[in-house]
Amino acid sequence: LESIEAHEKISILVKGDKSIVQKAAKEFQATIKYSYQGIFAISIEKSKINLFTQKLDKAQVDFPIAKGRLMMDTALIVNNVAGVHAGLSPLPQSYTGKNVIVGILDSGIYFDHPDFKNADGTTRIRYIWDQNITGGSSAPLPYGYGAEWSWIDINNGSCYHNEPASQYGHGTTVAGAACGNALANGHFIGVAPESEIIAVAVDYYGNDFLTNLVDAIDYVFKKADALGKPCVINTSLGTYSGSHDGKDLASQLID
Repeated sequence: LESIEAHEKISILVKGDKSIVQKAAKEFQATIKYSYQGIFAISIEKSKINLFTQKLDKAQVDFPIAKGRLMMDTALIVNNVAGVHAGLSPLPQSYTGKNVIVGILDSGIYFDHPDFKNADGTTRIRYIWDQNITGGSSAPLPYGYGAEWSWIDINNGSCYHNEPASQYGHGTTVAGAACGNALANGHFIGVAPESEIIAVAVDYYGNDFLTNLVDAIDYVFKKADALGKPCVINTSLGTYSGSHDGKDLASQLID
C-alpha cells in the first residue's frame, strides 16, 4: 500500500455483517460494487481505509493486491474435440457451443477477425469490456471503470477497443482456440465454433488484479444471465499471490 497515493481508490473485499458494512461504507464514502453471501466488493480511498476498517467490528478484510501475469498453456491435441463436434458415440449429439456464452478474460481481442464473425459478417461477440481504458464515457456499472461495447457497437463500427501490441495477440489467440470458427481460411477451428463471446481485457498491470478479475467474472455471468444463456469462462492469466487454499475472499467470491 505504501506506493499508492492517499487520495487513490483501491479495491478491497470485506466479509461481515451487512448493516455494519453498509453503515461504514456510507460514513467513509466507500462504494459497494456488489456482494454475495456476505462478501462485499468495495472501492475506497486509501486515506480512509484505517478508519473504515475500525468500524467493521469483527469483519474479515482482504487487500488482494497482486500483479497479474499471462498464463496460457498449450491445449492438448488428444482432447478429441473433433469427435465432440461430430457427436461420435457415446455422445447423443454433436456439440459446437451453440447457444452458449464463452467468457474470455485476457489481454483483449481482435474483434474484427473473421473467425469471430458469422457467415453474414456480423459479430459473434456480445460484449467487450476493456478495463484498461481511462476516462471512457461507457464504463459499465456498477464497476465504474474502463469502457464497454455491445454487439451493436461492434457491428456499426463504433467499437475502438484495441488489444495492446505488447501482449502479442495473447487474448485473440486464446479466444481463437476456444471459439474460432475458421471462417478466415477454413483451418484452425476452435473448441466451440458456434458459441457467442464476451471478452474482458483485464487490467493486470497494477496491484488490483485480483479484484479486477473478480469484477470481470461477475460482469460476464451477469451478462450471460441477462441473455438467458449458459456460460463458461476461460482465464489464461493469473497470479502466484493469494492464500493457495481457496479461503481468501477473492477465491470465495469467485466460487
